Amino acid sequence: MLTLSKNQIAYMEWLKARIPLLYNEVLSQVPPPGGMSSLGDTTSPASSTSTSWWDQAVGAVKELAPVYIATKQQEQVNQLNLARAQSGQPPIDSATAAPSVSAQVGLSPNTMRMVYIGVAVVGGALVLPSLMKGKR
Repeated sequence: MLTLSKNQIAYMEWLKARIPLLYNEVLSQVPPPGGMSSLGDTTSPASSTSTSWWDQAVGAVKELAPVYIATKQQEQVNQLNLARAQSGQPPIDSATAAPSVSAQVGLSPNTMRMVYIGVAVVGGALVLPSLMKGKR
């Protein structure tokens, strides 16, 4: 019999309610020992069998979730293009219509200038005493 923790059962119930297609695919790829009806039978601490099954199920979710999301997005693009075709508009290419996300990493020119000034001041403060000792 498969034994899962309360959190594991809650996750599987959430997955079943929110994304039933993904839930069913995970269970078809990683059937629980004792059959599908054994899921959620008990909330006692997870045994080594359930931990092994749980790890496999989580791995299947990680593998299948991106495919599921891409499929849902393509379905939305298809619905949009169908509506556009019905109104006489050209279709949208999903590759060019996808939102682009870019991130700039680095410091602004003003920040860099302040860093240079700070380095010059600290460097001068460290070098100046050694230069002054030689002049005495």
